[in-house]
Amino acid sequence: MNQVTVREIIEYARGIEAESHAFYRAAADVLKDPEALEAAGELAAEEEKHFQRLSRLLESEGGLADTLDQRTRADVDLSSRVVPTMNITPESTPGEILRVALQREERTRDQYRTFISMTGSDPKVIDLFSELVEQEEGHARRVRLLLDRLEG
Repeated sequence: MNQVTVREIIEYARGIEAESHAFYRAAADVLKDPEALEAAGELAAEEEKHFQRLSRLLESEGGLADTLDQRTRADVDLSSRVVPTMNITPESTPGEILRVALQREERTRDQYRTFISMTGSDPKVIDLFSELVEQEEGHARRVRLLLDRLEG
């Protein structure tokens, strides 16, 4: 374990968002239920927007250069903070896909809550992760409703 920079945390978050986007795109290729298919497409688009917002934060280093290079106050091993995913195949069931999606959304939300406390006090960084927490919670609610309907 070691101390990581705010930049490394944001880059890690970008990786989560890229994986989520790829997961939902793959899910959209397999899901047949119209509502689940529509949700997968919309969630993929939203995850892409999250990725872009995180990228813009890194690109706008002018006001954040000092913040991005700050190290966390505690030892952190980002490799132990994996958000689970699955390899979606044509045999994957909607229930399997949605259960993994729900777990991803909940764990991503929890990661971002942790990142708020780890990234210091820069309002731009805190505001972005706070907004992402809310959005991931919204994604989790949507997936949970779909899962309940399909398994109901």
